[in-house]
This record gives sequence, structure tokens and C-alpha cells, in this order.
Amino acid sequence: MRFYLFILMIFTALNSYSQRQANVWYFGDNAGINFNSGKPEVLTNSAMSTYEGSAVISDTLGNLLFYTNGSTVWNANHQIMENGTGLNGDSSSCESAIIIPVPESKMYYYIFTVDYEAKPKGLQYSVVNINGDNGLGVVTETKNIPLLSPVPEKVTAVWHANKKDIWLVSHGWGNNKFYAWLITKDGIQTEPVISEVGMDYVQLEPVFVINAIGFLRFSPTGTKIASALLRASSVEILDFDANTGILTNPVTLDFGLGSPYGVEFSPDGTKLYASVDRELYQVDLTGATNEDIKNSLTKIHTAGNFIGALQLATDGKIYAAVSTEQHLGIVNNPNLKTPDCNFVEDGLYLNGRKCRMGLPDFMQSYFLPPAFRTGNYCEKTLVNFNPTNTAGTDSVSWNFGDEKSGILNTDTAYNSSHYYENSGTYTVELTSRKSGTTYKYSQDVIIADSPAKGLISDTTICGNNEIEIYPPYKNYSYKWNNEIVDTVFYASKTGKYPVEITNIYTSCKISDTVNITEGTLAEIILEKDTGFCKNDFYTINIYKKGYSYKWQDNSTDSVIIANKAGKYFVNVVDSLGCKGSDTVNITEYPLPEFSLGEDTTLCTGGFYILKPDISEVLFLWNDSITDNKYIVDKQEVIRLQITDTNLCKFTDSLNVIYKTTPDFSLGKDTSVCDGEYFELSVNTDIGDFIWNDKSNLPYFIPDSSGTYYVNVTNKCGTSSDTISVTFIFCDKIKIPNVFTPNSDGKNDFFYIEGIKNTTWSLKIYSRWGSLIFETDNYKNDWKAENSETGVYYYLLYNRKINKTYTGFVHIYK
Repeated sequence: MRFYLFILMIFTALNSYSQRQANVWYFGDNAGINFNSGKPEVLTNSAMSTYEGSAVISDTLGNLLFYTNGSTVWNANHQIMENGTGLNGDSSSCESAIIIPVPESKMYYYIFTVDYEAKPKGLQYSVVNINGDNGLGVVTETKNIPLLSPVPEKVTAVWHANKKDIWLVSHGWGNNKFYAWLITKDGIQTEPVISEVGMDYVQLEPVFVINAIGFLRFSPTGTKIASALLRASSVEILDFDANTGILTNPVTLDFGLGSPYGVEFSPDGTKLYASVDRELYQVDLTGATNEDIKNSLTKIHTAGNFIGALQLATDGKIYAAVSTEQHLGIVNNPNLKTPDCNFVEDGLYLNGRKCRMGLPDFMQSYFLPPAFRTGNYCEKTLVNFNPTNTAGTDSVSWNFGDEKSGILNTDTAYNSSHYYENSGTYTVELTSRKSGTTYKYSQDVIIADSPAKGLISDTTICGNNEIEIYPPYKNYSYKWNNEIVDTVFYASKTGKYPVEITNIYTSCKISDTVNITEGTLAEIILEKDTGFCKNDFYTINIYKKGYSYKWQDNSTDSVIIANKAGKYFVNVVDSLGCKGSDTVNITEYPLPEFSLGEDTTLCTGGFYILKPDISEVLFLWNDSITDNKYIVDKQEVIRLQITDTNLCKFTDSLNVIYKTTPDFSLGKDTSVCDGEYFELSVNTDIGDFIWNDKSNLPYFIPDSSGTYYVNVTNKCGTSSDTISVTFIFCDKIKIPNVFTPNSDGKNDFFYIEGIKNTTWSLKIYSRWGSLIFETDNYKNDWKAENSETGVYYYLLYNRKINKTYTGFVHIYK
């Protein structure tokens, strides 16, 4: 068995400055931009539509990781991330979300969300594991954790002064408190730094909660912060201490009746831009006093529609959301005063996608001026220098801090290199020019004497096996026993083996000796072949002190949970580096399935016997009965658990209901006023029924006096009931003995009081017995059109109640 000996390697350390995490944007109605080429390229592959806020994060190479509108999270494939719905932000919050990487982690990210209009959900956070779902990410169980409530629609972030930790800042509601949370590799500090400074953020009037609306934004350097208060028609500018998290020195800009919404700083932090309704303003922050700053307020442009969010990009330009338009506005030279800042309202067309009020929120440190990354190297090393944050940069120049190298000490190439002959500490300075401004950044580069010794550890030969000394790292060459040049060296006996190690890039060398001693094979024995029942699992525990483990699925725990059938094997290494292995076959046993049948109904006094057709199992019925049959003689829920020879269990149940013949009543005999609605009904659950007219509806409506009955039948027999219903006339009849149909609007009709809600027939005869008017449903509408003044005989009859009224009426015309 071969043993793999790993050699440690020194990796080049990257500095903490940002690179391309803010190069991909998604916003508005499925709109997007990619800045990875150094200029904006329009994207049309977004799955998100958001009215205002959004947030996006990419990796350090500019590859999209995920994005969100504060409620839903989409992964790099533009699919909803696992557990990525139900976040408590809101797409109508102007800063609905911001994504912050967990410091010193490549796996975890925070999504901070903000509710809209100071609603109760406030500021919350959720955690994304980007390694989950095969690298597409999952929202973990750490989801919608409250930080502060309520808050206005404001959140922003920037590096701590140590360029390692991060400040997250929001504002309280109904007060003048700024809250700053420090985020470190250990999490979010529970106690924020609170600065009581500046204006009170309050609901000015009962309907004007929109004072909660407006952006909060850091300058990229983290020295300033600006806040737009839409209803208060103001923008606040404050100083920020990136060491302590404290805000001071508020300056308030008054916009009269305007409604400030978006704010953004120029890359060098000397200018502030604000969107106010359809207008864009610039403020010069270099003034000697606060009054100088206020007096520098200048209107740049008036647009055709409302200007919403303003966002600095990695190309050094500021982009403006022009509501409902299919383009973005651009401030091309934001470090310069107006008009040289050069704002273009239709600066970037979105290929048919529509802009709304918002643009994505980012940690503002992603827009720092160009820097560079490097590490520690050996003497006589060619060191490569690669600048970061170069999008939009016009030119760069290098000073490598190595005056002894003469004219080779400087260069103007973007990606440069310098050969350091001697060890020492060298201060390298990068000068860049971007959008008309010059930036300088310097960093120390350490050139070491040689690689450190001890890259290869002493090891052990186990039994009679041959050992393979196999350094797994690239960029090194190896010379063994002063003659064999190969990465891999095979040893079959104990002893001391010298090796010379060379870094192929730096030519730094070290000499070392590997001492190989004798050991025994690691002992490990898995259990006999076994199995588990379907929908269950089997646990294998092989813990042994001093051992390390590697299973067939590359897991390294001493315990493995087997939840599917197959061959399970493990390789172990003991404290001396000796190996062992073993294999076990695990089977998934099927469950002993059966059925007690459908729920059933029995009649009182009946019974039956349950006897499932299944053998070689153990039975366990209700009440701990273990027979292979069960006598059913009462109403109950019957449960049966069976256990087979593999000790697998299965349970089924049967609900037995006992019934009698139908038990019901139509009620006592009754009288009903003629014209009233009256209904006979039967509970539909007791059986099937037939009324005396052969109908089988659950109700019956009598229409005349009489005797009515119904028969109800269920599984256990038939029952019947009868009821007598008598219709009576409950109103009083008042028949006039005279009326005057002369069209004067008074007493023109033969009006009979009391017949309004029932049906009456009416016949009118002359005094000689001739029928002059007849109707089966009199509506008080006879006005003797064809009759002369005189006396007439009437006959009024109701068939339903068998009631007749007769008499005389005198007509006067």
C-alpha cells in the first residue's frame, strides 16, 4: 500500500482590496449590465423584475454568484436559489437589500434586507452558503434574523479601517440615531455603535411615512456618508470614522419643495450627486466650511422623467436610473465640477429592458481607486504585479522601490513585473489616472532569503509496503538522494533520505531530510454485511483514537450514515501514518407492505374478522393483541403493525363505524300562513330518502294543505315519518263597497287589502248576472274600464286555503 506525504507550500497572499465583485448589475424590469470588459455591456438574461431596490454579488473574477430584490434570491443560472424565497425585504424599498461577504470566508455571504416605508420587519439578515447546491448556493436556516425595527429604507456598507472587517450602517426611525454594526469573521457584533447626530427621521404627517424613502450612501474611501430624505426635501452629509464607526459634523442641503431620492459620491470623494424629482445636482465637498459646501450646490440637468437611484460603477462613472425609460443616465467624469462632469441622460440603452427607480446596492469599498496585489517572495525572484479596480483607468505607472535596479525600477505597463536580486522590504508605489484624477497606492513587498525548511515531514513505513513520498503542490522541483530528480520518490526501507527543493519561479532552494521509521498496518474492521429497512438508515461507527478516515464518498468522519444500499468502504490512517481499509455491503430491505382495506360501516350487532393474507411476520394489533386475526365487534380505529424477519415494520389502520336504522323526525303537525316559505328537510348524512312525490332531494316544499311523508333508508334499514301541514290565511281581508275609477288619481282601482302576499282569483258580475271581469291572480288592478256607474257583484276565492268572499261594490264614474 502506498503512502502519500504532502508538502506544504507558501501561497501568494492577496491584499484585501476589492476586485470585480460589483461588475455585474441586475435591476428594473429584467435589465442588466456587465462591466468585466472595462466598459458596460448590456445584459438581457435577468429573471428579476423590481420596482426599486436590488443587490448583486460576483466573485473576485467578476463571475456572477447571485442576486435579489430583497424578497427572492436568484442564483448564477437565474433560477430561484434553494430556500431563496420569503426574505423580508421588499422590492418597493429603495434599498431593499445589500450583499456582504463574511470577512475571510469564501463560502458565506450576508443578505441584509430592509422593509419598505419603515414597516415592522425593519432591517434583517439571512446567510447564503455559496458552496451549497453544487456551487449554486443555498439560503441557510439562518434566515430573516432581526437587527433593528423599524428603520427607513436605508442601508449601506464600507470597509473598516483595517481593510478586513466591514461596517454596516442604517438609521433609526423617529429619532436622529445612526446605527453602525461591525462585521468580522466571527459574525455581526450584537451591540451597534450609535451616533445621535443630524436630523430626526420622523413621519412628518400621518400620511407622509414617505419620509422614510431615500438612499443612504458611503463614499468609496469610507470617510463620508450621505442620506436623502424625500419628504423632508433634504440631503444630509456627515463625516464617518472607519476605525470607530462614529458619525459627526452633519451638513444639511435644503431642496425647498423638491424630493431627494438618490445620492452618490465621486470616486475620489470630492463631489456628491443627488437626484431630486427630475433634476440632478452636484455638491463640491472640498469647501473650507460647511457654508462653502452648501453654497456649491449646482443643478446639472433636468430630465424627462423622475431620476431615481444613483450608483458608482467600477469604470469610475456614475449611472442614474431614469424611471420608466429604456436607458440609463451617465455622469462620465464625476470627479470634475459641472459642466465638465458631463452628464448624458440617455447614456446607455438597455436593449429593450426598462429602467425603474432603483439600481443595485453594493458595498461602496468595491469602487475604491486602483490598487495592486502581491505577496512574499524569495531573493532572485521575478515578482509579478497585477493592479485591481482598473476599470475605466486611463494609465498606470509603477515604482518598484528598488533603486539599485536603475531604469528597471519603473514601468508603465498595466500588468508588470520586477526582478529582485536581494532580499529585503521594498515599498512599491502604483500611480493611476482615472477620469481626470490621479491616484496613488503603495504597499510593502517582502523578498525573503530562501524557502523555510521543514516542507516535508518525517514519516513511517507500515509493514512490508513501499512508501510513496509525493508532494502535491505545483511550482516546486525535487532532487532526492542527490541524484533522482522527480516529484515522487519511492522508499522501501527505513532510513534518512535527503532532498533539495527548488521553487521553479523564484529559484529559491532548501535542503531537507526525510526520516522514515518502521510502523505496523493500521487495523480497522467494519461490521458484517447488513442492511436497513426502506425509509430508514444504518449507522456505522468505527471511531478509534488517533485515526483519520476517508470513506468512499470522501467524507472524513468516524461515523457514516448509510441511507441507500451499496458497498461502503473506508481507508484509515493511524497516528504513525500507517493505513488500513475494509468494506461492508449494506442492503435496503423492502417493507412488509399490506392493507387492512377501506374504512367500513357495520350495523348494530354485526361483526367480522380481519385476517391479512401475509405470513412469516409478527402481528401487533390494538390493545397489544398478537394473533394473526382480529374480531371487529365495536366502533373503533383498528391499527395493525407487522414485523418481518428483517425486523422491518409496517403499519396500516382501518376505521370501523357502527350504524342503526335512520333516526330522524319531520317535526310536529303544523299550520303555515298562506304565502310564507315553508320547507321540510332531512339530514343528508343518515341515508337515502324518498318523499311522497317520489323526489329524493334533501328537502321538500309543500304547496298546499295536506299530509306529507318521507322514507329514509341506510345500510341498516328504513325509517319513515309523516307530518300534516295546514295552510291558513293569516292576514285580514278588507274589501271596499265603492270606488271611483274617474282617473283623478284617487280610489281609481278596486283595491282589496290583505291579498298582497298570496294568490286570489276574482270574478265581477253585473247586477243581471253577466261576468264582466275575471282573473286567477288578482293584483288590485281592476278599474272598471268597460263598466258603467252602478252596483256589481264580486266573488273572491283562494284555492290554497279554500276561502271565498262575496259581496257588492258600487262604481261611480
